[in-house]
Amino acid sequence: MQRKFMLALVIGLLATSLAVGSVLAQGPSASKSKGHGLHARVAELLNIDEGELTNAFEVAKQEIEEEKRQEKLDGMVAKGLITEDQVSEIIAWQDNRPEGSDWIKGRMATDAGLARLVEIGKIDEAEASAFSEWLEDKPVKAYADISKVIPNGSVKKKHGFSKSHDKWMKSELRSKWEDKGLKKKRKD
Repeated sequence: MQRKFMLALVIGLLATSLAVGSVLAQGPSASKSKGHGLHARVAELLNIDEGELTNAFEVAKQEIEEEKRQEKLDGMVAKGLITEDQVSEIIAWQDNRPEGSDWIKGRMATDAGLARLVEIGKIDEAEASAFSEWLEDKPVKAYADISKVIPNGSVKKKHGFSKSHDKWMKSELRSKWEDKGLKKKRKD
């Protein structure tokens, strides 16, 4: 019994050492070495430079994002939410966003958020100042008109919608339930 155990242990160690030896003999894996990624392979198949291919992907991505933005704004104009002049203001303002600040969103895009980003070293004072100035130039009238989509003039707060929106939503749902013959049972 002990002989079988020892023989199995020796065979296992030999197999492990052979596997480790073959991996080490091959060197770094092909996927980790430079020039063997997806872009490199596609560039090789198309017989173009990898940098050109990467740039083409970036240009295509930017063009698609621009088309989506324009479609969204055109839809708002068609619905009568904003005017063509307001679209021009919005586009000009968005295009003037400080370079490299696309990742700054939500709570980070406040004075307190920018101060925290400076404090932890993500951006410097000049970048925070440029972003803050850009925010101050926001075409307020155009964005205020867009926010009127929600009835009762309520606008979204950081934690949800204001109470007037909640009341409006409850009455909308209640009327839909009643139309379908579904009445919510109330405890009085």
